[in-house]
Parts: sequence; structure tokens; C-alpha cells
Amino acid sequence: CFHFFPNPIERFNAVNQHHKSYLASVTIPKCFEDSGGSTPTNRDKSRNTGGRVALLDVHFQSGKTITPVLNRFLNPALKRNDEVWVVTGSGHHVMVGHQRREGGGVLFNAVKRYLEDREAEMALEFRIGKDTSGGKNKSSGGAFLVRKKVS
Repeated sequence: CFHFFPNPIERFNAVNQHHKSYLASVTIPKCFEDSGGSTPTNRDKSRNTGGRVALLDVHFQSGKTITPVLNRFLNPALKRNDEVWVVTGSGHHVMVGHQRREGGGVLFNAVKRYLEDREAEMALEFRIGKDTSGGKNKSSGGAFLVRKKVS
């Protein structure tokens, strides 16, 4: 039903409105680790308790529409929260058409390029989320954990 929203901003709002009541009832834990990918540092341990974490679901966007969506919603989310999850999906179920898998999915790769291109400009850092449940996506991403760089 989200494909009935031709405007990518309206589509983003509809997808995220769908999650609003559930997200209001849960707390997403902070989980950013130090740049080495090892145990959080003492400074990071204090950041991992409490804090505000947001979720931006960009499903149903395309490589073409993701830039205006992230331009509009990512920076405000980073200003209001310590960490932001940008959920793309892994692209594992799209094998044909314009969104076919591109070594991780077209949308996943478009978001990764967006974050890489703006990492210095926006003073942000990010990690690729992994499915640790042992499911189908255990070795691929499908989300990015983003935060403002800690000085």
C-alpha cells in the first residue's frame, strides 16, 4: 500500500507512521561501539546507558528518492537523539527489476554511499547493522547505526 504514495516524503511519513505506536511503547537501546569495533570505551559505556535512539525506516524508497528523504529527516533526527537507526532492508528478496540486489540491495548501497559522502560534512559516523539472530540475513546488513561524531 505504501507504493500508492508517489511523493517520497509522503511515503516516508506513511511508512514511519505505521511504526509510531509500537516505537512509542519500546526503548531502543544505545549500542554504538568505539571505532575499533571492540568493547565500548569508558566514555562510550556512559553513552550506552539511557540516551535517545530513533529509527528511520526507508523501506519503499529507491536509490533515486533516498537523498531527498535523508536530507530532510536524518539531520533533525541526529539533533534530537544520540543514535539513529536507518533501516533499509538487506535487499535479499528483490531479485529482478530496478531494485534488484546489488551486493546488499540498491537501497542499502544508496544509503551507504549517502553516509560515506556526507560523513565529514555532517560530522557523523556510522556502522552497518548485522542480524545476530542467526536468521537469513546473519551475514548481511539491512540497517545503519548513525551518530554525530564524539569529540
